[in-house]
Amino acid sequence: LGQLQEIVFSTSGSKPGKQASKTKTMGGRARRRLSLVDPLAAMLLLVCSGSGISAARLPCDIFDEAKTPCVAAHSMVRALYSSYSGSLYQLKRSFDNCTQDIGLMSSGGIANAKAQAAFCANSTECIVTIIYDQSPSGNHLSIAPGGGEVHQPCKGVDAFRAPISMHGHMVFGAFFAGGMGYRNNSARNVPTGDMAETMYMVVDGQH
Repeated sequence: LGQLQEIVFSTSGSKPGKQASKTKTMGGRARRRLSLVDPLAAMLLLVCSGSGISAARLPCDIFDEAKTPCVAAHSMVRALYSSYSGSLYQLKRSFDNCTQDIGLMSSGGIANAKAQAAFCANSTECIVTIIYDQSPSGNHLSIAPGGGEVHQPCKGVDAFRAPISMHGHMVFGAFFAGGMGYRNNSARNVPTGDMAETMYMVVDGQH
């Protein structure tokens, strides 16, 4: 079980392949996929630094400068590139099953939680259906379908279960409980086999 804020996969000096044949997997759920399934929470405590909402150099900027680019970069709370201005995740509300993408307050900044609150205002439940990859690889994570060992599909995380304050603004991480998980069965450019890689991850160690 875990409460996830962000996770980054990076190549480490080796040229990545175009298609994943043995992508790195979390939670022991699969071996040939890029997955987030009940990640363990005793790794790192959330650390926020900087005085502004955006920063000149964010994690994937640093990896790019080292010529070990991010090949999968997921966060529900902030941009992982200073130039990123796209969506972080997609929500679905229960009363009409409509969906909406949640983006940033500004390019390279933090999540626009006010848009989430407005979209989910009249719904008894709002879940996260997609966590978007900010890297050029486009390794977006959607709710995992049933597999060989667990036949029923996984559930999406509750969009409001993991509130976090960043620079005086409320944002929301991903609170994983049993039966929740996300997957990409066609991950691109990720290290395979014995290729070098780096993983950077921020989770709540008290969950």
